[in-house]
Amino acid sequence: MSRDTITIMKKVAIIGAGIAGLTCASELQCRGVQVEVFEKSRGPGGRSSTKRWDQTSGIGIDMGVPYIVKAQTKPLAVSVITSLLDAGAICEWRVNQKLNGQVESFDAYVGIPRMTAVVSALSNGLTLHRQARVTGISYNETWSLFTESSSYHHFDAVVLAIPAPQVILIEGVDDAIVNAAQSIQFSATNTLMLEMQSPMWFDDIDIVQVNGPKILSIIADYRKPGRNRGRFTYAVHSQPGWATNQFDTQSPDHILDDMLTDALTTTNRSTRLVMHAKLHRWKYAYLNGPAESLQCGYIRSTQSPLFACGDWCQGHTIANAFESGYLLAHNMLL
Repeated sequence: MSRDTITIMKKVAIIGAGIAGLTCASELQCRGVQVEVFEKSRGPGGRSSTKRWDQTSGIGIDMGVPYIVKAQTKPLAVSVITSLLDAGAICEWRVNQKLNGQVESFDAYVGIPRMTAVVSALSNGLTLHRQARVTGISYNETWSLFTESSSYHHFDAVVLAIPAPQVILIEGVDDAIVNAAQSIQFSATNTLMLEMQSPMWFDDIDIVQVNGPKILSIIADYRKPGRNRGRFTYAVHSQPGWATNQFDTQSPDHILDDMLTDALTTTNRSTRLVMHAKLHRWKYAYLNGPAESLQCGYIRSTQSPLFACGDWCQGHTIANAFESGYLLAHNMLL
């Protein structure tokens, strides 16, 4: 798309400050488009969030997406990844993973000093409305957005960069996009964050793939590049199916106890070594695979300048979220 074409669209509203939304916003802003991002939470990041574990030391635990698998990064996202590398927001990480009793390695990118560095780099210079849950949109030559407490006007286009189930909840989204969103099924996940008095294992291993009925993996967060090696922090991720089935039927305390028991049993560690444990739950966390997504990059309404992007449009990984946001930004037409 030429610069002349895209500058016709002078002002764009992006709903959702996850990876896809921020990538789209950053790419548009670099091309001279005025962008405003609306995020329902206190800060950007979506599933790329980090829990600030210790306010004094600044230590955090990546409770969402733990890394970006290098092999999943296709040419579409290379320029975004390169800019993040150049900015020092990410670095390469050779990951040692234990799976079925065997140790194997793969290459990944990881945020420095935490995964939220990716979000900080992408959102640099953007106008971000925090704790602004958009409940409705309306189009009459230009777009208006309505939150629970305010309204915003005169946007040339709107981008829905949120999970498909949340798209359906916004009043004013046309039937074609709603129908596409309704075809997508997400699975939940739970992340149990731990700090231990001593390591859960002493081998040169970064991740243990448990693949049990409740726990999917245990990641030694402190072993990532740029982390504090003297604080033994872990992120324990649940199986999506189990998390989905338990999400509305079990209390967070019950889920925390279940996951902690399984994690300690798996690693043969005692409860007395647990210094602190906290649970975070994501209702819309995973697509089961690329076949569960639309695999079309992004969606455009045929009725108005309304678009949707995200991993559910392109694939099922964080790399697909980068790709979807990038594709939309470079193909958006008024």
